[in-house]
Amino acid sequence: MLNGPTLVAREAGSLGIRPPRRLLYVMPAEGFGGAERQGVVHIANLPRFGFDVTAVVGPGRPIRRALEDAGVHDYVFLDHLTHDRDAPLDALGTLRFWGGAALDWVSTQRSLFRIVRERRIDVVFANRSTAWIAASPVARVRGVPIVWRTGSRMTHGAQAMALRVLASLSRPALFLANCEAVRSQFAPLVGARSLVLANGVDTDRFDPERAKPRFRIELGISDDVPVIGFPSRPAPEKGMELLAAVVEYVAREVPAARFLVAGEFGWRKGYEEMYAARGMSERVTFLGHVPDIENFLASCDAVVLTSKSHSIEGSPNTLLEAMAMERPVVATRVGGVGEVITDEVEGFLVPDEDGETFARRLVRLLGDRDLRHRMGAQGRKRMVAEHRDVDVVAKLATMLHELCELPSHVTR
Repeated sequence: MLNGPTLVAREAGSLGIRPPRRLLYVMPAEGFGGAERQGVVHIANLPRFGFDVTAVVGPGRPIRRALEDAGVHDYVFLDHLTHDRDAPLDALGTLRFWGGAALDWVSTQRSLFRIVRERRIDVVFANRSTAWIAASPVARVRGVPIVWRTGSRMTHGAQAMALRVLASLSRPALFLANCEAVRSQFAPLVGARSLVLANGVDTDRFDPERAKPRFRIELGISDDVPVIGFPSRPAPEKGMELLAAVVEYVAREVPAARFLVAGEFGWRKGYEEMYAARGMSERVTFLGHVPDIENFLASCDAVVLTSKSHSIEGSPNTLLEAMAMERPVVATRVGGVGEVITDEVEGFLVPDEDGETFARRLVRLLGDRDLRHRMGAQGRKRMVAEHRDVDVVAKLATMLHELCELPSHVTR
């Protein structure tokens, strides 16, 4: 049965009341994380609700596989679609990085100008701040409304200053954030209509009845060994030092416990060396990028997030996917995490940098199968009710259709 937003969006396109609107979706994807996963959710589902989507993605390769796996085969891949710093850089490296970024933005804008003109785009959707920079001048010159979307918080004053400048030059018609913690930080600076659009999760794909624990099998981990998953890129803001402290504490209480890290980033090698120097090589396994994250989660008994309070964390996609997979969560209370997890209901929330409390909550979970099952069931119930991908995209489609109906002088 179709709900209100779904019916409105469906009527707008696939029932034939009006022809599909042409949407340009710009998704920079150097690696593959929560923002990229949401991009795939949007791109794959928006055609169901009256949009002819032209996706422009790149430069990372995992986004291509993710789109193909989602049934999206018609997209534009740009090697020069901006890039982020994904590894430590010295002064010369930083200078080269920003020089390369400037050239990338110029090349990207040329490509976007051509696409908007040739495909007669009606609305532009820019996912992530680097897409805002590249696509906003194009939308402004072509007189097309643009939507900015983000799921990350700002961590430096310079970012706020840059945002004010960009918004003054190319203010979006609509700003979307994945949680209130992000929206409230950006809205005063953007100066445009701002709304929360929750992250969507494919609850059919992330279904504990369908996924297989292949990582337990491939790593030779028996069913009686507790496995804790860390489905995040190994980056400084993810609290890798706190995770190390948790590993050491848990090792004393649950000696057999194993930790698996699923994510790729330029800091990975350094953290692997740090963990090895602290004698954790046999307890912590870094897997790199994992495309079948549902099978990774199926291999875990619990999932942890150790992000710092001063981090980009908004509403982490990996936690939502873990909850959909009925995996209980122990997480630091940062960003918008408290908006999707209720302490002692779907998991445990602890203060940032409180390693001992974090570890104690995790040990409690590992020792209580019934508690894990109860919290896991509550997590999936919440995901199905509030974050099912098709429902989230239906709401997005309704917003976009309404935006396209506005007079051009209102959306500029």
